[in-house]
Order: sequence, then C-alpha cells, then structure tokens
Amino acid sequence: MDELRNAGIHIYVDGVDQEDAEIMDGYVKVMSSGNPFVTTDTGSALRALEIEADVLLMAKNDVDGVYDEDPKTNPNATRYEHITYLRAIEKRLKVMDSTALSLCMEHNVPIVVFDLFEQGNLAYIVKGLKIGTLVSDKENPKSKT
Repeated sequence: MDELRNAGIHIYVDGVDQEDAEIMDGYVKVMSSGNPFVTTDTGSALRALEIEADVLLMAKNDVDGVYDEDPKTNPNATRYEHITYLRAIEKRLKVMDSTALSLCMEHNVPIVVFDLFEQGNLAYIVKGLKIGTLVSDKENPKSKT
C-alpha cells in the first residue's frame, strides 16, 4: 500500500472517511459486498454501479486473470489478456458469477481481473498499465502499455 500512497493514490476502505473519499478524486475504493442474499461478486458489481465506478477491479487469490480452463488443475491453461463480457458468459468462464457479469455488461463497467498478492499489481492498474485480464464490451481495446 505504501507504493500507492507514494504515487499520490489514496486508499479508501468502505466505512472509513466515507464523506471525504467519495467527493475527492484519486481514491481507490476497497469494499466488501455487505448485501444479504447476493454473492460478493454481485455485491461488488452493484456497488460499482452505485458509485458510478470507471472500472471494477476483481482481485483474485493466486490467479492472475481469466483463463480458458482452471490453471490450478491444467498447467496448459491459456490466460486471456482481454475478453468481452458476452464471450466470457458464452464460454462459462469463471470470471465472476453470471449475475455480476451481466450487470457489468448491461452498464458497461469494465472489469480487471488480477492477482491482488502480486507485488505492485494494484499500483500498476491504477497507473493504467495492462495487468491481468480486461473484461469489456470491446473486441480489441487500446491500452496504455
């Protein structure tokens, strides 16, 4: 987290300094779902819509993006740098649950799936670098790499 602060990026944890964080630019909002009867994926998608987020950062544990097969069971699985919402749904890829993925698709909220525990990933994403997998409506999005 220090590398983000050094880059002038502030971390806002849901429930702490809420008024200041939602008004000011340059904040990354870290949140949990807090919604009964919905998955954390759907809760995160709903919150992203609620705060009009530019992107939903989907942090995973020990997985650095979206794969055609489970990389933990198939060492030959291929990671997508980018995939459209529709293709992810059609292929039944385990990006997130289908309700959350559909909500993001309907409201055009891009999703970046990445490994949270890989040193520097969050800072790189916030700086606009390509990390993990981008899920969006575009076939070949332009990046800042």
